[in-house]
Amino acid sequence: MARVDKDLRRTKHEIFALDHRIEELRREDPKANESMIYAMRKEKYELEMALTKKKDDLEMALYEWTRKRGRKDTTKQPSSSRIFISPSSHRYQRSTSPRHGSQKGSPKRSHHHTPSHRGSTRRSCSPGCGHRGV
Repeated sequence: MARVDKDLRRTKHEIFALDHRIEELRREDPKANESMIYAMRKEKYELEMALTKKKDDLEMALYEWTRKRGRKDTTKQPSSSRIFISPSSHRYQRSTSPRHGSQKGSPKRSHHHTPSHRGSTRRSCSPGCGHRGV
């Protein structure tokens, strides 16, 4: 896997270097270097297509590998799907923590603004003035 990653990075770097060289030649004298620029752009395009094909092949191989593995061992599949769910559920838990109690709709805010407090002098400005938790 590391070898494939290294190969992909090398190809990306070749594309970057070609693009940089094309820009240099174009700035120098576009008419004089026209055939050279064309050849480099063609090479860059071929490298980009090869990179895309390598990525697609890698994704397909990974898909096939996980699919085959899923058939052989079904007990590990649910645990791997939990890994993908846990970051989003962690974010959800964080957003509902007590430190965000002053947000609209939370029990703390509704507790402070019961109907008996609505007409009180505690509110010094309109609701949209920017002060929170008044």
